[in-house]
Amino acid sequence: MKDFFKNDAIEEVPANDMSKQKKEDDLPDGYSSMDSDEMAETRALAKKMLRKKFREETISASYSRYAFEDEGDVLPEWFIQDEARANIPNYNLTQEEIDDEKRLLHEWNTRPSKKVTEAKNRKKMRLTKAMAKIKTKANLIANQDGGEGSKMRAI
Repeated sequence: MKDFFKNDAIEEVPANDMSKQKKEDDLPDGYSSMDSDEMAETRALAKKMLRKKFREETISASYSRYAFEDEGDVLPEWFIQDEARANIPNYNLTQEEIDDEKRLLHEWNTRPSKKVTEAKNRKKMRLTKAMAKIKTKANLIANQDGGEGSKMRAI
C-alpha cells in the first residue's frame, strides 16, 4: 500500500467542455434545423424524385470527374475558393415549385390543432342544445292560453 502512495504525481483529468454538451433545445441526432426555404426546396425535390426519369437523371448527373474531393495542399487557394463558389449542384427546380411548397407548408403550420378544433365543436354543440331547449320552452309559453302576467310568471 505504501508503494501505491509513493508516487506523489497527481493525475490531471480534463474537464468536460461545456460548449460540446447537448442543450435541451438541440434536435436529436440525424436531424437538422431547416428554415422554410430549405424545407420547401427539399419537399419540392422529393416530389420530383418520385418520378423515375427525374431520379435517374439526377443520379447520373451527380457522377462526374469532379465528384471527388481534391487534395487541398496541391491546389492553389484561389482555385479552391473558386470551386467552392461555382461548384453548386443544380437540381432543376423552378422557383414556382419551391413557392408552392412554401405555401403548402405555411398552410399546414397555420391550421389549428385537432384538439382546438374538437373543443370548439364541443362548445358549439353545447350552445346549440341550450338554444334548442330555450326555444322549445319559449314556444310552450307563447302558445299558452292566458294573460301576459301568467306568461311572465312561467319564465
